[in-house]
Amino acid sequence: MRARALPLWTGNRELPPPNTPAIRVVPPLKTPAPPRRPAIVTIFPLPDLPANAYPFGVPPPDQELPEFHPQTVLRDWGNGQAFRLADALTGVSVFGATGSGKTSGPAKHLAYGYLAADFGGLVLCAKKEERRQWQQWAADCNRTDDLVIVDSTGKWRFNFLDWEASRPEASGGLTINIVSILDEIAGAIASSAGKDETGGGANKFWEDALHHMNTNLVDLPVFAGLQVSLPLMRSIVNSAPQSLAQLADVKWQETSVCAQMLAEAETIERLVI
Repeated sequence: MRARALPLWTGNRELPPPNTPAIRVVPPLKTPAPPRRPAIVTIFPLPDLPANAYPFGVPPPDQELPEFHPQTVLRDWGNGQAFRLADALTGVSVFGATGSGKTSGPAKHLAYGYLAADFGGLVLCAKKEERRQWQQWAADCNRTDDLVIVDSTGKWRFNFLDWEASRPEASGGLTINIVSILDEIAGAIASSAGKDETGGGANKFWEDALHHMNTNLVDLPVFAGLQVSLPLMRSIVNSAPQSLAQLADVKWQETSVCAQMLAEAETIERLVI
């Protein structure tokens, strides 16, 4: 049986015959359409120029713009079309299949415009070759001296845990937010290792155990008034008591980082009370 396209609604309840193509009939207007209101155009004039110096806020090509003006051309596409600074402020998304040239095409094209316009920014590299790629792009645009590379060499570091713990906002310094970051990192590591992320079975037990341990490891430096860091957290867990008897051992109390943190936290608590 041959399928037939559904007819378009024409305002007539009688449907066309099966073999008759559907044609949309638009009846004439009984009353003239109201006149359209004039479009409201926002003008962004340059300083010391009248508001109607140029239409639509787009200056002529020979007009010198002040630094970081919204209409600064970052990439000229010809025929009066361009990617401007105002476009960069709205965000850019590039879609395409793997190997379709998203990075070597649009990303590189816009990155050169950003670098040449003295943009700053944060580049997160998911692949090892991405760092070398951005280093090459920065060199092509004479921006090598502006690069700050955070890597395992330790020349530049960012303690994201201490930053979250010392934020002045209302949500800053909360253990639950710091531990949430650690949970996200643990989840990303598990995902890259091909482990199950459904959160069920034995994985759920170990995930909960890790979450509770991280909560205690973050709480202790915060209570002691110390900077939260991964090396300190590692020292605490490595020197934690293995039994109640060890907790009362004088030698453990003198040499354990965990014991020193507990003593410092108790001292601060007494001072606060």
